[in-house]
Amino acid sequence: METEFGFHIFRRRAPPPEGVVSGSRIIIGHDDAPWLNAFLSLHPVPARSRVEALTLANNLYQRVRDNPEAFAKVARESSEHQDALRDGDLGEWSTRESTPYRQAIEILQGLDVGGVAAPMDSLFGYQIIQRTSNRPRTRYAVSRISIDFSSAAMNPTTRSHSDAHELAVRLAHAVAADPSQFPKLAEEYPFVGADSWVEGRGDARLERAVAPLAIGNIAAEPVELATSYEIVKRLAPTPAEPSAWEFELPMPERPDVEGFVTAGMTAPYASAGREAARALVLSGDSAAQLVSLHQLDDQLQRAPSADRRLSIYRESQNSVAVLLGATRYQRYRLLVDEYFEKVLLENGQP
Repeated sequence: METEFGFHIFRRRAPPPEGVVSGSRIIIGHDDAPWLNAFLSLHPVPARSRVEALTLANNLYQRVRDNPEAFAKVARESSEHQDALRDGDLGEWSTRESTPYRQAIEILQGLDVGGVAAPMDSLFGYQIIQRTSNRPRTRYAVSRISIDFSSAAMNPTTRSHSDAHELAVRLAHAVAADPSQFPKLAEEYPFVGADSWVEGRGDARLERAVAPLAIGNIAAEPVELATSYEIVKRLAPTPAEPSAWEFELPMPERPDVEGFVTAGMTAPYASAGREAARALVLSGDSAAQLVSLHQLDDQLQRAPSADRRLSIYRESQNSVAVLLGATRYQRYRLLVDEYFEKVLLENGQP
């Protein structure tokens, strides 16, 4: 199947046996795996060929294979991934949940506790994986003030690393002097992403800063992450919702137009309005109004939340229903569904 990323060949497999596994890893980067150095390395990764990385990884593997108890120490001293800060711990995972570590989880399933697998190449470099015992794990939750930065070459519109550090230090001192400022600053400098995680599954640098804090306390210094400085306040976590696993692909009867439009897929919606006007043989003001009601891009971009985007879409549909009347509106909905289905299938979307 072709998508915007290229051609894909799929093989359907049986669901894995249900279970929970924990593990640790040592990662050695190389020049053909740039993600580690770009986002997740503990220190800059030296220039190194794939062959050189494999040689180093094999040497480390021989050390920990013969002495599995030394794995944590070797990970702490030799792994180039940030999770060396927690002895290579990559957390505890269900064998059936969605995870960025799919290869690692499959390898862990085949190991006994304490067992070590030979080096495996990955997007981050060569990984040496050890299965560890499952244990009770702390759930962390935070609120944060997030100061983004990037190099001018990557994004000239964001602040530089040095400017972000200066601002983060200044704000950290401000909330240290007056903690009541924290909520306002967190709204002014919001973080987009998860603010709750289980020990071993979050950013190791952030976890290291949060772990010593009591609930309600704020870290004294900003934490430097891959593209931001974070001023964090530890919160009491809420209980995790149990997960339900599904092993069949969904078979919807119609496209989720509402979901696609509110997620920002506005170009097909605008085109669907023009196609509907032609198919319904509208002319003059009626056709122009119908087309205009589908031009939502600017409104959705300015919307502050997903709920507001949904409201904008539904307001548009209410206006369309009034314009067309009940009978033509039902025909219109079928036309829009058909148009979205056509666009999604032609573009290789699910």
